[in-house]
Amino acid sequence: LLELKELMNFDLLSANLVKEDGSTLLKAYTIKEIGGLRIGFFGLSTPETAYKTHPKNVEGLTFADPVEKAKEMVAKLKEEKVDAIVALAHLGIDKESVDTSYKVRDNVEGIDLIIDGHSHSTLDSIDNEGKATKIISTGEYNSNIGIVNLTFVDGKLTTVEPTVFTSEEAAELEVDADVE
Repeated sequence: LLELKELMNFDLLSANLVKEDGSTLLKAYTIKEIGGLRIGFFGLSTPETAYKTHPKNVEGLTFADPVEKAKEMVAKLKEEKVDAIVALAHLGIDKESVDTSYKVRDNVEGIDLIIDGHSHSTLDSIDNEGKATKIISTGEYNSNIGIVNLTFVDGKLTTVEPTVFTSEEAAELEVDADVE
Protein backbone atom coordinates (compact mmCIF):
# COMPACT_ATOMS: atom_id res chain seq x y z
CA LEU A 1 0.00 0.00 0.00
CA LEU A 2 2.75 2.43 0.90
CA GLU A 3 4.58 1.61 -2.34
CA LEU A 4 1.42 2.35 -4.34
CA LYS A 5 0.93 5.58 -2.39
CA GLU A 6 4.26 6.83 -3.70
CA LEU A 7 3.11 6.25 -7.30
CA MET A 8 -0.15 8.17 -6.89
CA ASN A 9 -0.72 11.80 -7.76
CA PHE A 10 -3.64 12.06 -5.33
CA ASP A 11 -4.19 11.47 -1.63
CA LEU A 12 -4.65 7.98 -0.22
CA LEU A 13 -6.99 8.41 2.74
CA SER A 14 -7.72 6.43 5.89
CA ALA A 15 -8.83 7.99 9.16
CA ASN A 16 -8.92 4.72 11.09
CA LEU A 17 -5.60 3.06 10.17
CA VAL A 18 -3.57 3.97 13.24
CA LYS A 19 0.13 3.59 14.06
CA GLU A 20 1.46 2.71 17.52
CA ASP A 21 2.09 6.38 18.33
CA GLY A 22 -1.59 7.20 17.74
CA SER A 23 -1.09 8.99 14.43
CA THR A 24 -2.71 7.78 11.23
CA LEU A 25 -0.63 5.85 8.71
CA LEU A 26 -2.27 7.75 5.86
CA LYS A 27 -3.84 11.16 5.53
CA ALA A 28 -7.25 11.09 7.27
CA TYR A 29 -9.09 13.58 5.06
CA THR A 30 -8.78 16.13 2.29
CA ILE A 31 -10.87 19.04 1.05
CA LYS A 32 -11.29 19.73 -2.66
CA GLU A 33 -12.69 22.94 -4.09
CA ILE A 34 -14.92 22.02 -7.00
CA GLY A 35 -17.01 24.58 -8.84
CA GLY A 36 -16.73 27.04 -5.97
CA LEU A 37 -17.83 24.42 -3.41
CA ARG A 38 -15.76 22.78 -0.69
CA ILE A 39 -16.16 19.00 -0.65
CA GLY A 40 -14.63 17.09 2.27
CA PHE A 41 -13.44 13.52 1.69
CA PHE A 42 -12.27 11.09 4.36
CA GLY A 43 -11.19 7.47 4.18
CA LEU A 44 -12.09 4.37 6.17
CA SER A 45 -10.30 1.01 6.04
CA THR A 46 -11.85 -2.32 6.96
CA PRO A 47 -10.78 -3.74 10.32
CA GLU A 48 -11.00 -7.15 8.59
CA THR A 49 -7.55 -6.41 7.15
CA ALA A 50 -6.07 -7.23 10.57
CA TYR A 51 -6.92 -10.92 10.09
CA LYS A 52 -7.35 -11.22 6.30
CA THR A 53 -3.74 -10.36 5.47
CA HIS A 54 -0.42 -11.70 6.69
CA PRO A 55 0.26 -10.32 10.21
CA LYS A 56 3.57 -8.79 9.03
CA ASN A 57 1.59 -6.53 6.65
CA VAL A 58 -0.17 -4.80 9.55
CA GLU A 59 2.48 -5.06 12.24
CA GLY A 60 2.32 -2.01 14.51
CA LEU A 61 -1.04 -0.92 13.09
CA THR A 62 -4.54 -1.00 14.50
CA PHE A 63 -7.87 -0.35 12.86
CA ALA A 64 -9.93 2.06 14.93
CA ASP A 65 -13.70 1.66 14.96
CA PRO A 66 -15.00 3.02 11.60
CA VAL A 67 -18.16 4.47 13.16
CA GLU A 68 -16.26 6.41 15.82
CA LYS A 69 -13.67 7.68 13.31
CA ALA A 70 -16.45 8.68 10.89
CA LYS A 71 -18.09 10.73 13.65
CA GLU A 72 -14.75 12.46 14.32
CA MET A 73 -14.25 13.17 10.61
CA VAL A 74 -17.75 14.61 10.20
CA ALA A 75 -17.13 16.94 13.14
CA LYS A 76 -13.72 17.98 11.79
CA LEU A 77 -15.02 18.60 8.26
CA LYS A 78 -17.96 20.62 9.59
CA GLU A 79 -15.42 22.78 11.47
CA GLU A 80 -13.68 23.24 8.12
CA LYS A 81 -16.97 24.59 6.68
CA VAL A 82 -17.36 22.09 3.84
CA ASP A 83 -20.44 22.04 1.64
CA ALA A 84 -20.65 18.24 1.40
CA ILE A 85 -19.01 15.24 3.10
CA VAL A 86 -17.99 12.08 1.25
CA ALA A 87 -16.61 8.93 2.87
CA LEU A 88 -14.32 6.80 0.73
CA ALA A 89 -14.83 3.47 2.43
CA HIS A 90 -13.08 0.17 1.99
CA LEU A 91 -15.56 -1.50 4.35
CA GLY A 92 -17.96 -3.40 2.12
CA ILE A 93 -21.70 -3.82 2.16
CA ASP A 94 -21.97 -7.54 2.91
CA LYS A 95 -24.59 -7.54 5.63
CA GLU A 96 -23.02 -10.51 7.42
CA SER A 97 -19.83 -8.50 8.08
CA VAL A 98 -19.48 -6.54 11.33
CA ASP A 99 -18.03 -3.26 10.06
CA THR A 100 -19.82 -2.17 6.89
CA SER A 101 -20.72 1.02 5.12
CA TYR A 102 -24.32 0.33 6.18
CA LYS A 103 -23.22 0.44 9.82
CA VAL A 104 -21.47 3.77 9.25
CA ARG A 105 -24.47 5.18 7.36
CA ASP A 106 -26.92 4.06 10.03
CA ASN A 107 -24.86 5.34 12.98
CA VAL A 108 -23.22 8.55 11.76
CA GLU A 109 -25.12 11.71 10.86
CA GLY A 110 -23.70 14.26 8.46
CA ILE A 111 -22.18 12.10 5.72
CA ASP A 112 -23.78 12.88 2.36
CA LEU A 113 -22.27 10.04 0.32
CA ILE A 114 -20.33 6.86 0.97
CA ILE A 115 -18.36 5.50 -1.99
CA ASP A 116 -17.76 1.91 -0.97
CA GLY A 117 -15.46 -0.90 -1.96
CA HIS A 118 -14.06 -4.11 -0.47
CA SER A 119 -16.97 -6.53 -0.81
CA HIS A 120 -17.07 -6.45 -4.64
CA SER A 121 -20.83 -6.06 -4.34
CA THR A 122 -23.06 -3.89 -6.47
CA LEU A 123 -25.39 -1.74 -4.43
CA ASP A 124 -29.00 -1.85 -5.52
CA SER A 125 -30.56 1.62 -5.40
CA ILE A 126 -33.40 0.28 -3.22
CA ASP A 127 -30.93 0.23 -0.30
CA ASN A 128 -30.70 4.03 -0.47
CA GLU A 129 -34.41 4.82 -0.40
CA GLY A 130 -35.35 7.07 2.48
CA LYS A 131 -31.77 7.36 3.73
CA ALA A 132 -30.07 10.72 4.31
CA THR A 133 -26.67 9.23 3.48
CA LYS A 134 -26.44 7.54 0.09
CA ILE A 135 -24.07 4.66 -0.65
CA ILE A 136 -22.68 3.62 -4.01
CA SER A 137 -20.76 0.41 -4.63
CA THR A 138 -20.02 -0.59 -8.20
CA GLY A 139 -19.05 -4.24 -7.78
CA GLU A 140 -15.75 -5.66 -8.83
CA TYR A 141 -13.06 -4.53 -11.22
CA ASN A 142 -14.58 -2.62 -14.14
CA SER A 143 -17.84 -4.52 -14.54
CA ASN A 144 -19.79 -1.39 -13.60
CA ILE A 145 -19.31 2.35 -13.57
CA GLY A 146 -20.67 4.60 -10.84
CA ILE A 147 -21.86 8.14 -11.35
CA VAL A 148 -23.06 10.36 -8.54
CA ASN A 149 -24.82 13.64 -9.17
CA LEU A 150 -24.68 16.12 -6.31
CA THR A 151 -27.15 18.97 -6.76
CA PHE A 152 -26.58 22.25 -4.96
CA VAL A 153 -29.08 25.10 -4.78
CA ASP A 154 -27.81 28.42 -3.43
CA GLY A 155 -24.71 26.65 -2.10
CA LYS A 156 -26.70 24.01 -0.21
CA LEU A 157 -26.64 20.32 -1.12
CA THR A 158 -30.20 19.33 -2.04
CA THR A 159 -29.88 15.87 -3.65
CA VAL A 160 -27.38 13.05 -3.96
CA GLU A 161 -28.19 10.65 -6.78
CA PRO A 162 -25.88 7.63 -7.16
CA THR A 163 -26.34 5.48 -10.27
CA VAL A 164 -24.56 2.29 -11.30
CA PHE A 165 -24.18 1.45 -14.98
CA THR A 166 -22.83 -1.73 -16.52
CA SER A 167 -19.76 -1.17 -18.67
CA GLU A 168 -21.94 -1.72 -21.74
CA GLU A 169 -24.49 0.88 -20.60
CA ALA A 170 -21.70 3.32 -19.72
CA ALA A 171 -20.27 3.02 -23.25
CA GLU A 172 -23.53 4.57 -24.50
CA LEU A 173 -23.29 7.63 -22.21
CA GLU A 174 -22.34 10.99 -23.66
CA VAL A 175 -18.73 11.89 -22.95
CA ASP A 176 -18.23 14.78 -20.51
CA ALA A 177 -15.68 17.03 -22.21
CA ASP A 178 -14.30 18.38 -18.91
CA VAL A 179 -13.73 14.89 -17.53
CA GLU A 180 -12.25 13.68 -20.82
